[in-house]
Amino acid sequence: MIGLAELGWTPRRWPFLRFLRDELTLGPGRWQRMLRITALVSIVTIMSNALRVPELAISAFVIFMISGSDVATTLRSGLGGIVAVTIAIALTLVFFMLTASEPALRLPVMACGIFVFFYFMKASGLGPVAFLVGFVSAYALTLFDRVPSPELLTRGVLWIWVCVVYPISLLIILDVALGRRTEQVFRDDLEKNPRNPRSLFGLHQSLKAQDRDYDAGFIEKQFQNSWKGGPTQLKVEDIV
Repeated sequence: MIGLAELGWTPRRWPFLRFLRDELTLGPGRWQRMLRITALVSIVTIMSNALRVPELAISAFVIFMISGSDVATTLRSGLGGIVAVTIAIALTLVFFMLTASEPALRLPVMACGIFVFFYFMKASGLGPVAFLVGFVSAYALTLFDRVPSPELLTRGVLWIWVCVVYPISLLIILDVALGRRTEQVFRDDLEKNPRNPRSLFGLHQSLKAQDRDYDAGFIEKQFQNSWKGGPTQLKVEDIV
């Protein structure tokens, strides 16, 4: 009887199950991030109910969208998100003036806005920033049919700015105080995936930003030995 090994048989692999296992595995960094997000959502829920800030669901949703794996990512996304929601509110007021007397134009404007900004979310490095502009402007346009007067409509749109910006501000403060530094994120990944070129490159860039040139040079040599991308060079945007 011919053995399975002689036939060159190998056990069947299930990439999806492996992917699911990796996504659900709770490492130290994921535990910390989960606790921070849970605590912040609880704080935002209490504050919104106590101070009667509307749109609590949006405030909680924004925390999940903006929160990053390290302080630098959260800070960049948070500051960009504040700018994005400000732009979105300004665009919404312009759209209101253009479509106030033509309700039939509101839906095409909303659809075009969502398409454009969601496209930039995927096709550029804007990510959550572009998403927020499209999401907030589209949601604000739905208020026109639900609010009876222009004054209340303007107040409702401005309240959207508050309910998005204040949880982002709290998230930035909490992450700066308790979040994981970029260097630690890459070191933790290298413990699980030794000689991962992307993590080595990210660690090298993080050490260079801290002016730790000797350590950065040592990591750069490991990266050059591990990189199999040929002449293609990694960029910071590739690992964000």
